[in-house]
Amino acid sequence: MIRRARQIMLVSERYDVRSYATCAALLADPRSRDVSCIVVDVAGDSEEGGGMAALHAMRASGWRGRRSCSTADCPCLR
Repeated sequence: MIRRARQIMLVSERYDVRSYATCAALLADPRSRDVSCIVVDVAGDSEEGGGMAALHAMRASGWRGRRSCSTADCPCLR
């Protein structure tokens, strides 16, 4: 729910945003490298290392956009 709300807020600010329910979905989508902002849960999929691990993998693959990481406890880390 928080992830979706964050996506809607960023789109209303005219960011090109994609939001993913799982880290695997983020890493598997080649279009994810083309957007300026990604919303991902910090906790993410525990077996995949979580949302922060996914963001590190995105950076390693060449993505240079901004990020928005969210959890129920911390709605935005920049």
